[in-house]
Amino acid sequence: GWSAPARVAADNDVPDITPAVTAAGEGALVAWSRYVDGQYRVAVARYDGERFRAAKLIGRPGTLYPSFEAPAPHGGPRLLFRNARPAGWTVVQLDRSGAVERQFFVEAPDAARPTGIRIKGERVELVFGDGPGGAARR
Repeated sequence: GWSAPARVAADNDVPDITPAVTAAGEGALVAWSRYVDGQYRVAVARYDGERFRAAKLIGRPGTLYPSFEAPAPHGGPRLLFRNARPAGWTVVQLDRSGAVERQFFVEAPDAARPTGIRIKGERVELVFGDGPGGAARR
């Protein structure tokens, strides 16, 4: 059954924004932009099946719009979010507990959200646009 609603993190008197949720093992991960020291930063918290564990800030100041993307081949979630400065996108490979395994940054001055992510070894490629002709940035 459903549990009673509960806070993921302590109230800070400023609205947190753009939540995203994904299943992870026997629980779930939630990511959102949390207002900290005058700027938004991407945070992640794990729900272990009983309660939320302490949130971790994984984005630098000025990070927004997190979304969970297709999982990595070994099953860990991928998180994509926008960076304000320098302008671009960050791809974070998480383990099932929400800890950062690898992190990539791709400079992209326009705010268009990538339509695809490919990780090849220690390189990431973001695809912008529809279909196989979409522009790629590494």
